Amino acid sequence: MSDNVHTPVDANRLARERSYIEGRLDLSRLLRLADLLVDDSGEVSYRVQGTTTETGHPALRLDLHAKLTLVCQRCLEPVDVSIDTRRELVLAENGNAFDPDDGEDDDTDVIPAAEATHLEDLLEQELVLSLPMVPQHDEGRCPVLLKREQPDGRVSPFSVLQGRKGQ
Repeated sequence: MSDNVHTPVDANRLARERSYIEGRLDLSRLLRLADLLVDDSGEVSYRVQGTTTETGHPALRLDLHAKLTLVCQRCLEPVDVSIDTRRELVLAENGNAFDPDDGEDDDTDVIPAAEATHLEDLLEQELVLSLPMVPQHDEGRCPVLLKREQPDGRVSPFSVLQGRKGQ
């Protein structure tokens, strides 16, 4: 089943029927995430699959894929970050406490079933949680740091400190 992520969804029914919702969502619609982005153009592709856990609890399996442009915390220039995440969220009924001793994994993420009805918010929350704590270019790839190398081949007076790195 392919559906619109903007309409409310009965998460328990989705889990019970083991159906799914998939599609693409413009990053510009995700306002909390947009505050963290250099560029909010682009989209996130998602699949929300209804399922049950090994112990029979209703759950949603989220698959998210996006390419985001964040600020590198090393050089403060834009850096592209790929997000490919899969998370399973167990649905807890309102008023019923979820008992993790039911045989579920200690790392089980539990959300109230009512919160899962707003998939756009749920997808945005999962994207924010999937962001790296410190976005940065790969080692030696920061454009600003690369420009600081001496163009005339002179050795930087600070290059002797490189040898002390790791001591």
